[in-house]
Amino acid sequence: MIKNIIFGIIIIILGTVIFSLNKKVSETVTTPTPINTTYQSVEEKQCKNSNGEWITDGMLQKFRCIYTYSDAGKTCTSSNQCSSSYCVGEIKNKTIIGTCKKNDSPFGCRQTIEDARLGGGEICVD
Repeated sequence: MIKNIIFGIIIIILGTVIFSLNKKVSETVTTPTPINTTYQSVEEKQCKNSNGEWITDGMLQKFRCIYTYSDAGKTCTSSNQCSSSYCVGEIKNKTIIGTCKKNDSPFGCRQTIEDARLGGGEICVD
């Protein structure tokens, strides 16, 4: 008799569990709120307000503010002729050609010119 009561209770519990699992889950789908693509960080706003360019830079492609020098690309023979203090050189047709560094990004490869001669080895930073 006790076995029949326990068996009945187990059947009722199993039936309740199966019934509750069988209920249809409401199919309400919520659309995620779109990300505000016009968000600008304080640094980005300050950069743009001071005529900088907000770009990804370097090997890690992190955002940073880059400023272009006023004499970027000007022909030079020594670093003291450039506001960046970098007269970047390259050799074309056995002639050393120097131009003032374009911007203040520390990344990339360059070889400086001092007194119309290549100064030291090429420096690469990333």
